[in-house]
Parts: sequence; structure tokens; C-alpha cells
Amino acid sequence: MKRSAHIFAFVLLACLSAAAQSSPFLDFVKQRILREPSHSGARRIAFDSICSIERNPLERRVFFEYGSIFISTTDVRLPLTCIFSDRDEVSQFQSRLKTKKLEFGETEIELQSPAVEQLDRARLEATRQGLRITPLDGAIAGRRSFDDTVRIWNSRFYRALDHWTRRGKIAEEDAEIARSAPIRKQVDMVVEWESKGYYFSTDLSKSIFYSVAPPGTSQHLSLLAFDVVEAGNPSVRKIMNKYGWFQTIRTDQPHFTFLGVAESELPRRGLKNIIHRGNSYWVPDTIVRPVVALN
Repeated sequence: MKRSAHIFAFVLLACLSAAAQSSPFLDFVKQRILREPSHSGARRIAFDSICSIERNPLERRVFFEYGSIFISTTDVRLPLTCIFSDRDEVSQFQSRLKTKKLEFGETEIELQSPAVEQLDRARLEATRQGLRITPLDGAIAGRRSFDDTVRIWNSRFYRALDHWTRRGKIAEEDAEIARSAPIRKQVDMVVEWESKGYYFSTDLSKSIFYSVAPPGTSQHLSLLAFDVVEAGNPSVRKIMNKYGWFQTIRTDQPHFTFLGVAESELPRRGLKNIIHRGNSYWVPDTIVRPVVALN
């Protein structure tokens, strides 16, 4: 009897694991990545080779927090990874993109061409309504390099590491290992420390993910993100949405992602709408679909 119960529990867990692999968002993404030009005529690409969400907790978290770009219009190109490993990988991807630049006073923003074209239309409509759409923090409001993301990460990482080391929560020898470790190892160490309550966000009260995307994960690397100074203005948000730009990261109000489709299309592509602090965000729908028995 005990053996049967164990077998039943194992089968149940296996079924739940399989069900967890299916969500409206994940289902759409699997089809979307097959439509990339580099895959035309090629054998099917396993989603697991792009983002190992079952075996790698970090990739799973990144995919479901930042992965909204994977349902974007086919007019733009997508990265075939949820985490770029280094500057060479980012540079190679960005070099294959068709991009355009848009000037905001003395600041020049570079993005994938369809994203720039719709951003320009949004800016012109805002101007007609007596509103402004301007980039936050200069040129990095748009395109970023891998080194840009490392620099932003370091601004939070080292400050928090020093804080928790001074307080005796992180051992000096562990802190020294973290300082010289590769970025991916640093991220893993931070996730482990945060599981113990030693947070690395700007105010040290929550996860570093609330303050910065780990290097190699930012949507800015795909040239499909733009940070807006006036993001707190509902009229500006409405204009951005009209032209295919949506807020998709609930912890980052200024951040808009270019999806390039009508808002009414987003639920069909696996995004759900949530309201957070008065803002409307479109985030991956991770509701598990029921397992239906086959006749």
C-alpha cells in the first residue's frame, strides 16, 4: 500500500510538472520563436534550448518576469536566449538588427526600426495634445550594451554586498569570492543570499530584481524597450499603448516594451492585465491550463 501511494504521488507530481509547462503565454511563445527568419526551413527548435525554465530557476524567473518581448510582432527580431552570456553574444545579436535612431533634443535613441517608427508617431501625437514623451537617463533609455547592464548591476550589487558584509550577514571570504566571480555566478549568489533575507535592491528591502535586471536579461539589449520620464501620466501611457508600447514589468514604471500589436490582441498572446499602484501592466499569464484526458 505504501509503495502504491509513493507511485501515485510520483505520477501526480509528474503530471503537475507537465501541466506547469503549459500556459497561454508559454504556448504562444513556442510558436512565435519558430517564425523567426533564422528558423525558416530549419528543423524545429526546442524551446528548452532558448530558455531552460524547468531545470534553471534563474532562467525561469527571467522568462516569466521579462519575457513579454517573446510575443512581439513578427516585424521585430527576437533574441534566441532569455539570458545573453556576454558582450560578444549581445554584440552579435545587435549587429544583425535593422535599427533606426530618433533624436530627443541632444539625446539620440536607437531601437529596432519598427519600434522607433511607432515611438516617433507616439511622440508626435503627444506633442499635438500638449504633452511630452522624453527619454529617462539619456541614451540608455533605449539601446544598451552588455557593459551598460553590468554597470547598472554593479551600482546595486557592490553597495549591498558591502552593507551585508559589514553587518556580518555575509562572510568576508564569500564576499571576496562574489566580487571576482563571473556575472552569472554573482547572480546565483545574490539569489541565494536574498532567500535568507539579505536583499540587494537599492533600498535593501526587497529583491535586486525590483531595481535592476541581471546582466544579459534586459529588454534594452534587444532594442525593444524605452524608458519614459512621463510614465506617470495616464494620457502619455494611453498614447504609448496606442502605438504598440506597453508597460510589462510591474516593478519598473518608466519602462515600456515594444510589442507592436493592439492591446486587444495581448490576451490571445498569453499576457494578462494587472493594475499595480494605478498603472496597467501586461505580464505573462502563468495560469496553468487543466490537463484533459484523451479518449
